[in-house]
Amino acid sequence: MCMGAFFKSHKDTPRDSDMFGSLVIVFPIPHEGGSLVLRHSDQEWTFDSAALTKKQTTPSIEYIAFYSDVDHEVTVVESGYRVTLTYNLHFGTEARSNLSAVSPVAPDERIFRETLTAALDNPSFLPTGGYLGFGMSFKYPFSGKSSGWARVDLGIKLKGSDALIYRVCGEASLETSLKANYEADDGLEVLVPLNNLLGDNLVENGVAMALCEDHDGLVVHEFGTPLPTFGYSRRPIPDEQVAHLAWVTPQTSYNNFASTYAAYGNEPTSETAYADLCIVVKVGPYGERATGLPGKSLRETLQERLDNLLERFESFKRTQGITLAENDNAPIASASGSSSPSASV
Repeated sequence: MCMGAFFKSHKDTPRDSDMFGSLVIVFPIPHEGGSLVLRHSDQEWTFDSAALTKKQTTPSIEYIAFYSDVDHEVTVVESGYRVTLTYNLHFGTEARSNLSAVSPVAPDERIFRETLTAALDNPSFLPTGGYLGFGMSFKYPFSGKSSGWARVDLGIKLKGSDALIYRVCGEASLETSLKANYEADDGLEVLVPLNNLLGDNLVENGVAMALCEDHDGLVVHEFGTPLPTFGYSRRPIPDEQVAHLAWVTPQTSYNNFASTYAAYGNEPTSETAYADLCIVVKVGPYGERATGLPGKSLRETLQERLDNLLERFESFKRTQGITLAENDNAPIASASGSSSPSASV
């Protein structure tokens, strides 16, 4: 960037569902201005590469990495040239055994872990059990039409505080999962697993009831509020279909999406229900807090991922005309085409 150049505030556009951030390397070329300003959740940070370059006694590059959904801008370059190299950061498809694992414990993680432990040890905290809800702090490449693969991947590709909450609660033997929080009829909110979202099925007796009966949904009952009832019929909701919940962090709209369904009243119509992603943690009663094994959510996620991989392989076989036939000795594969799947690293 030459003198007078700048970038207005913007978010980076993810190139695909595996992209999660950007890495910017600034070369040690003298310049003034051109600071990178980042904003997220009412906080602001400034990366002044010009000032950092001046402090170096020997030429050294400056670099910064940030998530794709963080607003950022580059202020006006006042003199010289700001020369940068930008990389898109993606989740890897393979484990790299030659890389050493470094897992520093951030202060926020230590505070959250200690606070959660103290709450679980307190007999007055959710004495009969219940649920904790956490609004998402970051945006993810997810929609109601995302493939099953993308939904499963999401559980192990969370960012920042979202990842911290998901990991710490799972390690505390609490059942931790991602849910879609639907805005249903008559003001009800319904939590639904990501593998059972509202689709093209027919809804006859209200969205909330359909989500509970056909999509493993739980109606949200916030502590301290009257018990909810189904729609305008005021039919009581069975307790097994209610999530008695306290929002620890507010629900956000970073990951709002729409689900289209067929409704039937006097005649069939196409309707839309809206939902937001959130993290939901199930807490048992005092003395029996554990609702899942440590890491259970991750193991379940990986199992679902394996199942999806097998489904994709079966689909690939069908599209490529591959057939597998077993004889007495070994399986034999044949293909009608020469195409082969590609993999990226």
